[in-house]
Amino acid sequence: MLADAMESLQGSDLLSLHIDSLVHRYTMSVLITQWHTRYFKNTSIVTISAQYNRIEAFCEGALDNMPDTLEYVDLFANPLGFGRYFKDLGKLKSLKKLTVDGRFWASPPPYVYPPTVPRDCQKTPGVGDRRCENGWTHEMDVLEAWRPDFMIDTRTVSSLRQDSTRTLTFVLPPNLQEFKSRCTQLYYQLLEISPWLTAFRWKLRYLYYASRLKYRRQHNEEDSFEFDAFVSYASEDNDFVHGELVERLEERAGLRLNVHNRDWIPGRPIPSNIVAAVQSSRRTLVVLTRHLLESDWCQYEMQMATMEAAHSGRDVLLFLLYEDVPSHELPRQVLYNLQASTYILYPSHDHADSRLVDSFWQRLAQAIRD
Repeated sequence: MLADAMESLQGSDLLSLHIDSLVHRYTMSVLITQWHTRYFKNTSIVTISAQYNRIEAFCEGALDNMPDTLEYVDLFANPLGFGRYFKDLGKLKSLKKLTVDGRFWASPPPYVYPPTVPRDCQKTPGVGDRRCENGWTHEMDVLEAWRPDFMIDTRTVSSLRQDSTRTLTFVLPPNLQEFKSRCTQLYYQLLEISPWLTAFRWKLRYLYYASRLKYRRQHNEEDSFEFDAFVSYASEDNDFVHGELVERLEERAGLRLNVHNRDWIPGRPIPSNIVAAVQSSRRTLVVLTRHLLESDWCQYEMQMATMEAAHSGRDVLLFLLYEDVPSHELPRQVLYNLQASTYILYPSHDHADSRLVDSFWQRLAQAIRD
């Protein structure tokens, strides 16, 4: 959605862009890719504010598309961690101030990650620590500023000096030694029980899936859904969905399907309709095609179904592979869902065996009911 909105700003005179709290409340984390920023390059934006968007990292190259005019970036209240994208900060040549989780960087140092030996460090007169030419005391302070929950020294206080007038101070919490100790204990405990886990792995696996199946059957009997399946598909595949899928599953198999251009409430925001459709349906049936992978709304529907599965503990996603899309063309999240969820292959379009086609629709209907 952000990428599509930015397309209309190409060549405009917009100087300030505020996209605070743009992420949906059910989204756990956001990874900014080069695709998301592809339309930023040819703009004149000077200030970007993207607070409270749960941004965890920028993929390599995502910052390459930022305009040369960018001077101020506010990423307050985003759980950013270390990554290779730190190297790309040096490409933002006009950047004057970067706000990250409430910590301000004036003239961000170009060698933030990976941590290296401080350059041209000397004793600052009257101060008992080292100061480098980039304005920071030393590069461990940069680590401490970004990850205050993992500190080496459990008693000292680290100060980050940006200039002669401002000092940011962070108290180092006493948890790293305890963390190391617990990891060591868990490591040896795992070594002790690993032979037993290996010896009984098939029995444990059987008990897990047997218990899970029993739990699902009990809850399927107790839960009542308005629809058997919510169909997530791209508009380009409308002919297949309405011409064959609806006819096969509703009219022949007797299932109740939620189809967006037929069953959604007019006037309600699209995200609200999506969440309602996922929650009121036993399964979310994803008709996987290349068109679906290019649709932001379809990606959003899959994400909401994933969140519903995590929240309710039930199996939600079911994939119908209508096109044979190679794995290297699939986004990471879709590939993960395919590996973790049930999927069924649509018979070859030129296959003449009607019995195989009938068997496919019967198995799909049964998978939706289970």
